[in-house]
Amino acid sequence: MELIFRERELDKALLAELIELSRDWEAEQSCCGYRANTAEDIEGNRIFTAEENGRLIAYLFG
Repeated sequence: MELIFRERELDKALLAELIELSRDWEAEQSCCGYRANTAEDIEGNRIFTAEENGRLIAYLFG
C-alpha cells in the first residue's frame, strides 16, 4: 500500500472527484450533521489530498 499526500491545484476534474467523495461520506451517515461539500465550499481554498495506489481516499481544504 502506497499513500501519497500532496497539495493539488483545483480543476474541474478534481472538483468533481472531491464532491463525489463528500457525497459518499454523507451517505454513510457516520458523522452526525455532516453534509456533502459544494463547489462554493471548496473553490478559493488550498486543497490537500491523500491517495492510496493512485485512488483519492481523503482530502482537506482551507
